[in-house]
Amino acid sequence: MSEAKYLLQKIAFLDAEINSLIREHESVKSTLLKATDYSNEPVATTKRNTSEDKLIKLADKSSEIDSKVDELVDFKIKMGDHINEIEDIKYRIILREHYINGVPLNKISDVSDVMRYSERHLHRLHGEALLAFQKVLKDVM
Repeated sequence: MSEAKYLLQKIAFLDAEINSLIREHESVKSTLLKATDYSNEPVATTKRNTSEDKLIKLADKSSEIDSKVDELVDFKIKMGDHINEIEDIKYRIILREHYINGVPLNKISDVSDVMRYSERHLHRLHGEALLAFQKVLKDVM
């Protein structure tokens, strides 16, 4: 079961990494805008344009973030496809809401409100859903 949970938790880790990269990008951008004094830039073309170099580095950081976002989207789609292979609709809803959509277990109302499940029972269903997901992973890998 740990492999299944690890793969699903990887979604949250990728999302957190992207958020961290975005904050880093904004911090660097803010520093760059504060520190860049275009009045000292030579008018003629030179071999090294430090402002241009900084902007290129910032663009590279943006590309890195875009790449991570692509990785996250692809991984969410892949895990969502595997979740869809689980027969029990309750398990699919629990895994999709918790891992793909990032909803805490105690906030998943789609299952608990409609079926009138207690939070404790929802946690039990979560464990069963992870076992079902592990079975799907064994079948496809």
